[in-house]
Amino acid sequence: MNPAATLSYDAIWEGYLASGNPEQAAIALVEKTLVSPNDPGTMFALRDLYRRIPGGSCAIDYSRGLPALDVTCPRVRNDLCEASVDLAQAFLEARKTDRAREIQQTAMERYACPAAPFRSVLPDGPAF
Repeated sequence: MNPAATLSYDAIWEGYLASGNPEQAAIALVEKTLVSPNDPGTMFALRDLYRRIPGGSCAIDYSRGLPALDVTCPRVRNDLCEASVDLAQAFLEARKTDRAREIQQTAMERYACPAAPFRSVLPDGPAF
């Protein structure tokens, strides 16, 4: 899978949802927002998913008019961290190490994600 191909994420989240796993569906959609942050359709889908997920009631922020992820919500923070690790791994597998490291840095700085999960997928060393 090309990690920058946003249509792939639609198939993934819809598959998770169809199999009764809205939590994983939300993580796949969060990955999509990390690749393509300005897609309002994704935010509306996330809004609907988070309404069904325990701890998701705080996930969406409407303070700017359109729905956006509320990064102060613990559920969103956890999903952002998990999605960032998954996305970094996908970019590493696509031999785009610089992009994977950028995702790691953003996740750790902006969302306070822990470093440990990234160490298992993103080794220190030369970029591809």
